[in-house]
Amino acid sequence: MPVIDLKGGRAVHARGGDRRLYRSLSSRLGGGARRTIDDPAQLAALYDRLLAPGLLYVADLDRIAGTGDNDASLGAVCVAAPRARLLWDGGFTGVEAVGTSGSPTPILASETLRHPEGLRAAPSCHPWVGIDLVAGGLLAESPAVRALGEIGLLERAVTAGVAGAVVVLIDGIGTGSGLPVERLGRLRRAAPGIPMIAGGGIATLDDLRTLRDAGFDGALVATALHDGRLSLEGLRDGRFV
Repeated sequence: MPVIDLKGGRAVHARGGDRRLYRSLSSRLGGGARRTIDDPAQLAALYDRLLAPGLLYVADLDRIAGTGDNDASLGAVCVAAPRARLLWDGGFTGVEAVGTSGSPTPILASETLRHPEGLRAAPSCHPWVGIDLVAGGLLAESPAVRALGEIGLLERAVTAGVAGAVVVLIDGIGTGSGLPVERLGRLRRAAPGIPMIAGGGIATLDDLRTLRDAGFDGALVATALHDGRLSLEGLRDGRFV
């Protein structure tokens, strides 16, 4: 599941959790030397052409930080990748902040969720929950959300009727540092009835196999795609795309 991180109207390269350091994305995806691909629609079209993803993850870093939005870029991504369903982390504080749009699918992420009660499905909105993790535990601005812990928040989300879960290892984003297998396994076992996707630190086909063997339904990939560590041939041979 490829990723587009949006900041200031551009696609950026995310690394770790310090968003001040994120710079315009450059990529070798599709072969050849690195080239700048920071136009969100151009990147979405490239993903669509080379990977034909069923799901595409889009994070609006300005919305998450409360400094603006990339709504125009999001709309351009939807047009450029019409075959993909978008999962959208738009810095939502709860389901009431999402609005009535059914597409893309909103992610109610722990970092910005104001209160656990904001985790619920609605007739016009079937959100996913975002479990944002750092080395010290669950990343959450809200003390009430943080107090639940990662397993508690996931279980509360399942009870509330969310449609799926995205687990993001914030410290590992863009580092290729590998996966905390036991931690991820506990999360997967805590919510066996919903689809679950994980990302952050994925660098190799073995990482993807590990997630698949643990019962995950997908993996967020960006840096390893763009620097060539995950090749299109390897992904196709492994039946990951």
